[in-house]
Amino acid sequence: MEPFYYLPVLYIYSGNTKQAMSTAIEAIRHSNSSPGFGWYNIALARSYLYDGQLDSARITLDKAAGFHEIHIGTTLTQPQYDFSISLLRLVLYNRQIEQVKFFDKGWWYHPNTLYKLASLEAQKYTHEYVLATQLALNPERARIIYDLFCGESTVGYDEIWYLMKRYSPRYFMKLMSQYISKDPRHNIRRYFELFYNRLEYETGSKKDATEGLEKLMRGTRLDTAHEKLFLGRLYQSLATAYSDKDQKQKAADYINSVMEEFPQLIPFSGVKPSVHLIANGADDEMTKQVVEDLKNCNINWSDATSTGTSEAVVNFRKKGIKYEVTISMNSANGKSIVKNERFLFMKREGAGSEIAMRMFGSSGASELEVPVAPKKS
Repeated sequence: MEPFYYLPVLYIYSGNTKQAMSTAIEAIRHSNSSPGFGWYNIALARSYLYDGQLDSARITLDKAAGFHEIHIGTTLTQPQYDFSISLLRLVLYNRQIEQVKFFDKGWWYHPNTLYKLASLEAQKYTHEYVLATQLALNPERARIIYDLFCGESTVGYDEIWYLMKRYSPRYFMKLMSQYISKDPRHNIRRYFELFYNRLEYETGSKKDATEGLEKLMRGTRLDTAHEKLFLGRLYQSLATAYSDKDQKQKAADYINSVMEEFPQLIPFSGVKPSVHLIANGADDEMTKQVVEDLKNCNINWSDATSTGTSEAVVNFRKKGIKYEVTISMNSANGKSIVKNERFLFMKREGAGSEIAMRMFGSSGASELEVPVAPKKS
């Protein structure tokens, strides 16, 4: 069972979220509710998270939590099972909050959006207590959780970041420093260095953190085909640092690098990519409303292509009572990020935000569900 649980994680590290999802789905199909079914659902939920499909991730996590996993023929245990679900829920809450902000560039003065954010923050806050208890009761946490690539860990290194930055950044900075100096695994130390610098930034030492991140970028040799998540997080951290410094060109360059390495991170990163939008095809009231919703997303829309600006081409085609939308996206350097991604929709609700997600590499259903109006009592 274990290789099929960890294989999707490796695909995620490589930036291949679609392969991660298909591998987990195939494992679930073969397990047929036998031992391993719950673990495979955890793997699938993780794959959905990194692909940007948060609703599917939530449903799959609920399925895993409701399944009574039997730990036979494996070194994995029930506490690890419960902790893996809890940590992914924390990641999910963080991503849901960031996605709400991504879908509404004026979120801070829209009451409905503020209500959604307050509700999610409350849920996240409550869940953090559950996770803290599970963590405190785990006597091996320093080895199988904090040691980012322990062979017995059931969570990915990127997920552990959400735990470290929230609970005690200064403690974890000290711990990362110890790992950097003592861990014999040369290729793993750069991950501890990345965490150290990101935690340093979180605690306010922004200048030192930025210099450390730049040094890490210049001095790191890695497997560029299989460490795309690492690169994405490194570039994201630098993009955030230079956005805070108001160094727009440097920030734009690093945002573009994130897009080229792991575009699905963009909607949850808090950074604003510059995009030149070309909308063509069907031009009626419906498509105009959808484009309006798309332009409400937290993206720096540019009227013309320029240095640091990506290009999105969105084509609408009327097919009876439905619309087919085709999306292509190129980075500022002309690299194809998304090519001819398609889906169908009938109603305005959700279509603009779905286009925004798929511009940055997310996938999903071939047809959006039609919103159902609540029944009158």
